[in-house]
Amino acid sequence: MTRVRLWWPIAGAIAVAPIAGTLTVVSPRAGLLSAAALSVISFATYYRQRLPRLFLVLVGVSLFGYTFLGKGFAYFGVSPLFVGELLLLFGVLAASLGGGFMPALRSPISWLVILWAVWGLVCTVPYLGVYGLDALRDATIWGYGAFAILVAGFMLRLHWWTKASDAYADWFWWFAFWSPVAGVIFNTVEPSIPRVPGSDIPLLFVKAGDFGVQLAGAATFVLVGLADSRWRQRPHRVALEWLWWMAWLAGVAITGAASRGALVSVFIAVATVMLLQRRAQLWKPALVAFVFAFIFVGADIKLNAGQDREVSARQIMENLRSIGGAESNSSNLEGTRAWRLQWWQDIIGYTVHGRYFWTGKGFGINLADDDDYQGTVNGLPNRSPHNIQMTVLARSGVPGLVVWSILHCTFALSLIVAFFRARRERREWWARVNLWILSFWLAFMVNAAFDVFLEGPQGGVWFWCLIGFGIAALEAQRAERSESVRAARHKAADHVTHRTPTPSMPQPALPNAVRPDAMQPRGFP
Repeated sequence: MTRVRLWWPIAGAIAVAPIAGTLTVVSPRAGLLSAAALSVISFATYYRQRLPRLFLVLVGVSLFGYTFLGKGFAYFGVSPLFVGELLLLFGVLAASLGGGFMPALRSPISWLVILWAVWGLVCTVPYLGVYGLDALRDATIWGYGAFAILVAGFMLRLHWWTKASDAYADWFWWFAFWSPVAGVIFNTVEPSIPRVPGSDIPLLFVKAGDFGVQLAGAATFVLVGLADSRWRQRPHRVALEWLWWMAWLAGVAITGAASRGALVSVFIAVATVMLLQRRAQLWKPALVAFVFAFIFVGADIKLNAGQDREVSARQIMENLRSIGGAESNSSNLEGTRAWRLQWWQDIIGYTVHGRYFWTGKGFGINLADDDDYQGTVNGLPNRSPHNIQMTVLARSGVPGLVVWSILHCTFALSLIVAFFRARRERREWWARVNLWILSFWLAFMVNAAFDVFLEGPQGGVWFWCLIGFGIAALEAQRAERSESVRAARHKAADHVTHRTPTPSMPQPALPNAVRPDAMQPRGFP
């Protein structure tokens, strides 16, 4: 403590310590929590310059847990503070003590995120006294948006866009092998899986839609070429690549049979890459898919996929038929589609054409109970209409849906424009990053249109961190372009005045697919 230059952390610790001790006598749980909070604040104050770096590392670890364990990882913690909430609080602490998130505010997308959060707060505060924790739980739709600002700001400060890509490439490899294994384990021996301490949720909780989105992100990462450097470094590269695609197709078959959202998420993400990427190598996954389809149809393989569905070619075709609007032979598929469409029509009726036009029904109320649609999802408790747009409309009204739509349309259009600009300027690595973020974002949005996905931490934290990464990528490219224009002007001025350029002058552009590891844009502190 003698190395701490600021006096107020020491004074604060001395003042709070007796309070923590008294609370321990009165309530051991409150005392332990206060002591833990005091320790974290003291640690954070001492290492405040390293907090942004530590926060991004913890974000990576948390995203890994959400991906591989699903809902089970989200329940680590003590209610109401679970992993996602604790991580968000740590991020706010890092921003308060360590600073560095201000570069994110240079992006108009960040201000749209803030505007969405402000409107969400307006639709939440009046219901806090009525619904309590339920209001806060529903408010994660806009509350987790803070992850986008924090991730974008810290990544711009530390120049970690290439490091984030490398980290994803290091561990995404294993998810394709893990997803079919996890699906079989969860659907066969789920009662035997250990529970998360303090809850009845299994440690491994496979939700088909969540896994489908992650499979879409992994496949598009490979297809755009961001994994090329990692492929080359592995022994027996060709054999491993074929095995990876086979494991990936097995995971898609399991998740696609159990969830229409998972199937469409993968299809839309891959189709986006096919449409925009001129050199996407699709023949390997296409060949593996053809072999899989031949085996499934010829041998009539059927596996249990949960939710009264089976992994088979017939089930996947039934899912596709129901998505296209055709009548399905499965009563389960027809029933889920019917109540969704009817509920969505009711929501449009009492918001767009009704008295909840401006602020909706707010965050906190159980929409299924209030709209009389409880028990329609396989008889299980329900809170939301299984469509993120309808959830936003019902809880925040038409203005909330307008802000939400403008935010995501701006984000998508910015990525598309940046992709074509990077490709035109031969900044190949940035073009690949823009396309991957766009296709991954589409997978999230598609699955959220079929399921309660972004309302939970395993989908919401991932979603907003991806948007934060996108904001950082867009701002980094803007800074590099500004630097290139500035360098070109200096070069032109030196040519006119017959001066020799100084050795410290930055290079105007990146050649082809070179990654910007060494680029340090001047636009950020």
